[in-house]
Amino acid sequence: MKIAVIRYNAGNIQSVLNALERLGVTTILTDDPAEIRSAERVIFPGVGEASTAMHYLRERSLDTVIRSLTQPVLGICLGMQLLGEHSEENDTDCLGIVPARVRKLTGRATKNVEEVLNLPDLKPLKVPHVGWNTAAPTPNVGEVSNLADVHPLLKGLPDNPFFYFVHSYAMELNDATIAQTDYGVLFTSALQWQNFYGVQFHPEKSAGAGEQLLRNFIWNSVEIGNSFPKVANFRKAVANFDTVPAMDLINNHCVRLRQGDYAQRTDYASDPVAVAKQFEAAGFRRLHMVDLDGARAGKPQHLHILQQVAAETSLIIDFSGGIKTDADIEDVFEAGAAMTAIGSVAVKDKPLFFKWLEKYGSEKILLGVDVRDEKLAISGWLEQTEIGTFEFLAEMTGAGVQQVFCTDIGRDGLLTGPSTALYRRLLAQFPGLSLIASGGVSSPNDLVELAEIGCAGAIVGKAIYEDMKNLEKWLPS
Repeated sequence: MKIAVIRYNAGNIQSVLNALERLGVTTILTDDPAEIRSAERVIFPGVGEASTAMHYLRERSLDTVIRSLTQPVLGICLGMQLLGEHSEENDTDCLGIVPARVRKLTGRATKNVEEVLNLPDLKPLKVPHVGWNTAAPTPNVGEVSNLADVHPLLKGLPDNPFFYFVHSYAMELNDATIAQTDYGVLFTSALQWQNFYGVQFHPEKSAGAGEQLLRNFIWNSVEIGNSFPKVANFRKAVANFDTVPAMDLINNHCVRLRQGDYAQRTDYASDPVAVAKQFEAAGFRRLHMVDLDGARAGKPQHLHILQQVAAETSLIIDFSGGIKTDADIEDVFEAGAAMTAIGSVAVKDKPLFFKWLEKYGSEKILLGVDVRDEKLAISGWLEQTEIGTFEFLAEMTGAGVQQVFCTDIGRDGLLTGPSTALYRRLLAQFPGLSLIASGGVSSPNDLVELAEIGCAGAIVGKAIYEDMKNLEKWLPS
């Protein structure tokens, strides 16, 4: 088994490597994205300061790499904290994988801490928290008294195990917490969110209990979807949410562009029909097909692919790209599209768009709103306008548009997370709108966030194509 330990400007990494060597594990210390992505397990350790660490990760695009990982990842100490959304340490935005914040320890003692640590009285606690402390089951996991029964990561641990801590900041309790520790305040000492795991303590310094935890992470089948607490929440959150794989086409190939730039193109597959069948077999119901050649040419160029996919699968297809005339839209529906996504015509020829909306109905017309800095971009994102997103949508919804997909071009293809703040504002201003998010989705965690703010679905592109072997993780069952 290959274990990658992420190299970045953090301390204490060598002690983690030494602990893994004692377990007889082959490890590689690396900051190479290909090495990290190809590993069967990834460990993200470290002691240090949050803002400096995040600057280093962003400078080398390691933040994007970590967010995109699908194999089990274990964050240790600072590594776990950086999985969160934000740290009070120098007001730092973190990776945003786990929906929780990291706060400074208060140093105020509680009766429980006095008893656990055998303190003589309730004097202020020293910060940083350095030394041995216990971890206990969190209410998240139900009525469980023994930590070993909580989660496969904690299997085989003794009752009331002690672990070694060194930290001044700690993650608040949250939906991902599987174990908690009391040091003046209850904080997350172990967590699991999809394929990401974290411990605030140092397993490499925690004697037998720490060694057992490392063994569990490496060999105890801690895989995505194994009935862990957050998986149930994921299924519940996205039960009525459409996860729509994208299929962008250039010259009969499935491709992805980076921020809409045709010069930054990645080819993923030469057989779009086979890819569509994979999507259907995994359980997807819909497909977002974009004819990028058609968008540039001003006329659909991949109707033959649309026709084949519609004939050989039961996917509900929305098709876009180059639809400019009555004949174009008729051809698209005749080729098998259930819906057509219209963007440029709605901007350049509103009477024609409103005519189609009336003729085919709002259930068959999906309005494409592609934005860069909240201004519309059209013609395959090649033409930038000064039209504001909100004013445009006010006009379109007033005319009867009910379904919209909105792409933040600045995030597309970057795996940096969706524009949740923008979508929240759109939904607040246009209640009842069926809004499909697009751009930046990097993991199933993003889908939960989008579902919780009221989006009807999300279009997922690069994140799906980078890991076609694990399509099922994007679906609720």
